[in-house]
Amino acid sequence: MNKFISIVFISCICLSAQASIISVSQGSFVGAHSESFESFTNQTHYTSESILGGNATMSSGNNTHSGNYLISDSANWNIYGTTTSWVGAIPQDGNQFAVLFGLGFINIDFGFNANSFGGYFADSYLFFDTRFDFFDSSNNLLQSFSMDLQSAAGELNWVGFMSDSYFSSVKITGVEVVMDALKAGSVTTVPAPMTWLFLVLALAGLGFSKVKKQF
Repeated sequence: MNKFISIVFISCICLSAQASIISVSQGSFVGAHSESFESFTNQTHYTSESILGGNATMSSGNNTHSGNYLISDSANWNIYGTTTSWVGAIPQDGNQFAVLFGLGFINIDFGFNANSFGGYFADSYLFFDTRFDFFDSSNNLLQSFSMDLQSAAGELNWVGFMSDSYFSSVKITGVEVVMDALKAGSVTTVPAPMTWLFLVLALAGLGFSKVKKQF
């Protein structure tokens, strides 16, 4: 009976480890759909628009500027860097980027089974982190990440996530967050190194316990 309980417990650990979202480097990221915001009209406010080649919708729940996000460029949008004062935000792809205009959030709703999302981001102000919340198709929160994305001198920072289960949307919350070169996709193989490590260690523990009992 104890052995059975142990096996069930191990299975639960493995299932829990598999249902996770991890932060990944740019080199490890895979995403088939991309968005550079170059097709949008510069210095224009948007409420809800199609992005990622028509595979997602980007909408704003902005609390301070009537629910809008802004398309801008480095000549018209400054961020406060850590090595300098106000400086123009540097686009990652092309000449334009999107900005969460004020305090609030941006929702990206995917029109496909997404399990990878990434892009380049920057906090416009010091001491304000950016939060990424991932939701499933029933709008249940899967996982949250809070990150300090302060720029040194105007450059944007890579942020990428991959999951071994699908998510339906991502909510990006912050203060005047700049974003560009967004990517998303449906990946068949996602890095989850801890899953098998848990399994191997747990099974090894069972084996050790059995040998010890025999002697």
